[in-house]
Amino acid sequence: DPSIYKNRRRFRKVLLLLYNLFCNATLVPIYTCQSIEAFWSQLRRHFTEW
Repeated sequence: DPSIYKNRRRFRKVLLLLYNLFCNATLVPIYTCQSIEAFWSQLRRHFTEW
């Protein structure tokens, strides 16, 4: 179903946007973003298995 696929892509876009907003905020320490990056790579692996 193409609509499900489109929603998935939109969901990924939103996640990426939130991630960028969060990690570009000056209040967020760098090590937090590194741990998020590790989490994000796991999440992306999960998405590719969908």
